[in-house]
Amino acid sequence: SGGRGGNSREGRGTAAVSVTSDGEVSTRGDRSQGILAQSIGAGGGVGGMSITANISTSQSTNLGGAIGGSGGAGGNAATTSVITSAAISTDGTSSEGILAQSVGGGGGSGRLSISAAVTTSETNNLAFSMGGSGGAGGTGGVVDVTSGGTVTTSGNQSAGVVAQSIGGGGGNGGTSIAGTITTSSSKALSAAIGGSGKGGGNSATVNAGSADSISTAGLLSDGLLAQSIGGGGGNGGTSVSGNISASKSTEIGVAVGGSAGGGSAANSVTVDSKGDVSVSGGGSRGLVAQSIGGGGGNGGMSISGNLTSSSSTKELNVSVGGSGGSAGAGAAVSLTSTGKVMTGNSNIPAGMTGEHGILAQSIGGGGGSGGLALTGSTNRGNRSLTVGVGGVGGKGATSSTVQLTSSGAVTTASDQSNGILAQSI
Repeated sequence: SGGRGGNSREGRGTAAVSVTSDGEVSTRGDRSQGILAQSIGAGGGVGGMSITANISTSQSTNLGGAIGGSGGAGGNAATTSVITSAAISTDGTSSEGILAQSVGGGGGSGRLSISAAVTTSETNNLAFSMGGSGGAGGTGGVVDVTSGGTVTTSGNQSAGVVAQSIGGGGGNGGTSIAGTITTSSSKALSAAIGGSGKGGGNSATVNAGSADSISTAGLLSDGLLAQSIGGGGGNGGTSVSGNISASKSTEIGVAVGGSAGGGSAANSVTVDSKGDVSVSGGGSRGLVAQSIGGGGGNGGMSISGNLTSSSSTKELNVSVGGSGGSAGAGAAVSLTSTGKVMTGNSNIPAGMTGEHGILAQSIGGGGGSGGLALTGSTNRGNRSLTVGVGGVGGKGATSSTVQLTSSGAVTTASDQSNGILAQSI
């Protein structure tokens, strides 16, 4: 018998978003941004489950296969643009002055597959199972923000200006399970392969400019934050293979963890800040520009084992962990500041540090870990062989150039808070 789960549809892409504001904007409630502009791709759907089973009470050959459905790809996001020329103020928690984002949809996960064979007499049994593959992440679009008026926020987690392009994460591979159960002499082969994770989506360029002052007073409230972040790769699916017998038999179990998806590349980030920037809350930074490559997904774990009450059973168990995904590269970052930048104050809570004045970073993503491999047997005789091989880790990615120009005074007042920090990692 055989079965296959249905594949899911991909998420829909979105259209461009453009906001132009010439009047003053003020909000007072929590989670109330001054201007919120987002283009967000829809997430891919989850694949269908697949389960097959064979049951026999007489001599026969049983073949069973199950393949999980694949997840759908995430939808692509489009350009997001914001232009303002008047003052913006907010007075609540999680209330950014300007929040502009283009976010690719996440890929859907592959689904579980199970294949089993059960018999009570001499048979030849084959159970094969493969988890569904994940869907690819959607791409983030270009983000452009031009802030021409003052921006003031007073609540916690309320940055002044946020501009982000974020690639969608790749979907995870589905789990795969294959097994046989026999109560008399038989030959059994069970093989399970975890579904493969898919790659994340690329992010696009981010350009953020501010012509007037920015002031924030709450905890974790950056003055201006601009980021291009590549989507992370999906994890490989776990695989489990097992055989159970109560008498003399020949059993082979093979399990291979699913391979992971790769992280995707980020794009360039440009920031031009002409006004003064003042942030006084703990954990808040003045100006931040980052291009961050997506991390590779982790390889799937594999488990293979046989359980028998007979020392005369012949057994072979092989378990191979899935390979980790390679990472995406960070891109060029350029930040120019001509106004004063001030962070921190004497009343910041103890233990809060890192209130850097200006932070510019290009960061390559880290490779994913290889999957763990486990194998074992309860055979008390000398006719058992087990082999376990861990998965290979994915490669890390490169970063790019960082160019930072500051002509205004920069002042910080907290521990471990650099005035200017520029890194290519």
